[in-house]
Amino acid sequence: MRITGWSGGLAAATLVLAGCGGGPGGGGGAISDGGVVLAVLNDQSGIYADTSGRSTVEAVKMAVDDYRAKYGDKAVAKQVEVVAADHQNKPEIANSKAQELYDREHADVILDVPTSSAALAVATVAKNKKKVFIDVGAASTELEGKACNKYTFHYGYNSYMLAHGTGTEVTKDGAKNWYIVYPDYAFGQDMNKTFSTAIQGGPAAPWCSRTRRRSPTTTSPRSCSRPLGSTRSRRCSARCTPAVT
Repeated sequence: MRITGWSGGLAAATLVLAGCGGGPGGGGGAISDGGVVLAVLNDQSGIYADTSGRSTVEAVKMAVDDYRAKYGDKAVAKQVEVVAADHQNKPEIANSKAQELYDREHADVILDVPTSSAALAVATVAKNKKKVFIDVGAASTELEGKACNKYTFHYGYNSYMLAHGTGTEVTKDGAKNWYIVYPDYAFGQDMNKTFSTAIQGGPAAPWCSRTRRRSPTTTSPRSCSRPLGSTRSRRCSARCTPAVT
């Protein structure tokens, strides 16, 4: 099951407000400037705009309205502001926008951030700024791996879950030849790796993959992945490079 950006953003916003002190009896610390700023950073103009984009921004605003209606004057802060920015599925833009949201908009937390390469960039900024980042749109396991830090929280799903929830079970049912279609950026590369591991039992398994180089702002490239030695393996091995090394 994939949690779409708008529903994940709503849940994350609720968690943030609860963590800041919730309502009556909340255990959070004091709000230094008297307000909370929730920043939504996502794709508002590209391929993920429909599953994230402005819908997630509106969902976070709805969560804030529900929070205010429930707690009224007892809310953790009198002012809860929602700001947003478009990272265009580009890590360099995600990097600059995250810094801008933390520094200029005084964001207390950045939410959503689909596209794994963008999420990894924001995780680094969050670590350096010592600010909270809750990702609900990316799937790379690097957010729990090399990019893991105490300011970054990964909510929802990742490629390990997708691979072991699908690849392992389908293989048990008898599937032998696999064709993986994935985008050639952080998420797709991680997905290819985790699926290979889940299906064949180890990252050194002899797999073959061919990828068309495209950015996440375009349609997904095609890639073939199949065990060497299977039908047409000679053709594949001649045209492809190992998917996992």
